[in-house]
Amino acid sequence: MTGTLDDEFETEEIMKLEAFFDDHTMSVHLVENNPPRAKRGEPGNWDLVELSDRLLTCEELEILAEAIMESARYDKASFIEIEEHGAAVVQLRNLRIAIAKPPFADKMEISAIRPITKLNIEDYNLSPKLMKRLETRAEGILVSGSPGSGKSTFAAALAEFYSRKGNVVKTLEQPRDLQVTEDIVQYSPLDGSMEKAADILLLVRPDYVIYDELRKTADF
Repeated sequence: MTGTLDDEFETEEIMKLEAFFDDHTMSVHLVENNPPRAKRGEPGNWDLVELSDRLLTCEELEILAEAIMESARYDKASFIEIEEHGAAVVQLRNLRIAIAKPPFADKMEISAIRPITKLNIEDYNLSPKLMKRLETRAEGILVSGSPGSGKSTFAAALAEFYSRKGNVVKTLEQPRDLQVTEDIVQYSPLDGSMEKAADILLLVRPDYVIYDELRKTADF
């Protein structure tokens, strides 16, 4: 297939997945021979709820997965982060999507995560002492917490805070899904290596680098 998909097709395919979301949905979990489920609530307080009694078929999920991959290939605001035999990770506009199927998984599954909260650093009501520390002596900040607790939301707020202060800010992420302003360039691992990407970033001379989703000991 060559050329570009028309806007109507892109919107139609994305809306098929978006239909499972509402304003309080963080993630949607579509598993073969299971009803569609979603995590709904707010950061730190999520409930897993069933969206329908109908069981999803492998064929339905295969069609949806192919539509997601095609949209990501041709939509300039989307990209495929990982594509392996039996697995893929896609950033489809503001949706981070993981696709798994045999032999990687024992059944077909599509999981989609969408940020539902966008905050500025001022929204956190941090103490004046901590704000002063962030402004004048922020060297090596580690943000940790359970899944869905708001780590990435806080990291994005920090990135934009330093950018507004007149600093050059970059991010290094896998997947590349922080919701930040256009002046912040977002990087991903180079040839699968955070270390290689970090070497390139040093040549760019940023004032601050935000690392998101560090999972491996070597990444530290």
